[in-house]
Amino acid sequence: MSQTQDLKSQVSTLVDAVKALALGWKDKAIAQAKPKAKSAGILAGSFGAAGMLAVKSVSLLVLAAAAGFGALYSAAMNPWAATALGLVTVAVILLVLAGILALVGRAQLPELTKKVDIGDDVKQGAETVKVGIEKGRAEVEAELEGVHPAELDLR
Repeated sequence: MSQTQDLKSQVSTLVDAVKALALGWKDKAIAQAKPKAKSAGILAGSFGAAGMLAVKSVSLLVLAAAAGFGALYSAAMNPWAATALGLVTVAVILLVLAGILALVGRAQLPELTKKVDIGDDVKQGAETVKVGIEKGRAEVEAELEGVHPAELDLR
């Protein structure tokens, strides 16, 4: 009965080790994916903000054009011209900000192209499990033949 219990405990230990190995791989993959997710968020936020500012600046340019034409046709040129120049200045500032935000977002693109690589860890873990299974199989065969596992040198 004790041989059966020993075999059960060895199999249980092997199953626990494989579970721990798989959880380690999962944790490593998550750790490698977090920076990519952060970069994707910065990229999306930067491009979204750049797009919003570009749309607002186009709206201001349309208003500036309207104010410019209004100044062209009005008798009092100076107030309208000043208004148009102010609107154009704000639109140019917003376009510069949109360009800066687009460059910040573009700088995040290389981070997204990096691969998550745990292949070597998986291969090493699979080899460890394979060796453990072979060692366990040899111990079971030795016990069935009457040789004690302590007498085997499997390392």
